Amino acid sequence: MNIGNHHAYVIEGISEEIFVDLKKNLNEIYDVTSDGNPDIMEYIFPNFLVDHSREIKEADIKSPFFLPKKIIIISFDSITREAQNALLKVLEDPSPTSRFFIVTNSAEVLLPTVLSRVEVIRHKSFGKKESVINIENFLKANQSKRLEMTSLVLKQITDEEISKEEVLNFLKSLKTKIEGDVIEGKRDVRTLKTILSTMNFAHDKSASMKLLLERVCLC
Repeated sequence: MNIGNHHAYVIEGISEEIFVDLKKNLNEIYDVTSDGNPDIMEYIFPNFLVDHSREIKEADIKSPFFLPKKIIIISFDSITREAQNALLKVLEDPSPTSRFFIVTNSAEVLLPTVLSRVEVIRHKSFGKKESVINIENFLKANQSKRLEMTSLVLKQITDEEISKEEVLNFLKSLKTKIEGDVIEGKRDVRTLKTILSTMNFAHDKSASMKLLLERVCLC
């Protein structure tokens, strides 16, 4: 990864693989061991909420012990719109002794205002994770079959076998496929607009995954 001097980065890809490479890079940059280093702080959340932003703010205002800048690594499966707005306030006015690394499967889950404050790095693992629903099979299926596919995903979320982030990953992959089809003239642009608006709603804390997926099934 090409880490420069920006105060905040978003690294998109598979979190487990990103952590390995990021720590290796930090060890080389600062000639230290990242494990157990008080200046390298890791925050891992299944769902990033407003209260978690307060934790990040508290970490930001602390002074580093040994390194010239403390490293704050944030990883999450999903993040609410409210939490993003709270995190944005930290990124807009960070401590000069802080560097942020936000690890996520895709930068598309973040609001444009947050992305305007960071530099995005696409890790080599980006896109390797398969969608929870096969995109080709989904697009070929009729509405009844699509609803059946998504109902299985909703059950997995209810049973906590997967996170809501998997739905966002599916929508992202679906959007990429449809964008290509629209460019090639194989699909109506209205379908793409439906996917894009659905992804925007998906960021809301109160968003119903069931209603969002049903909307996509019927487009």
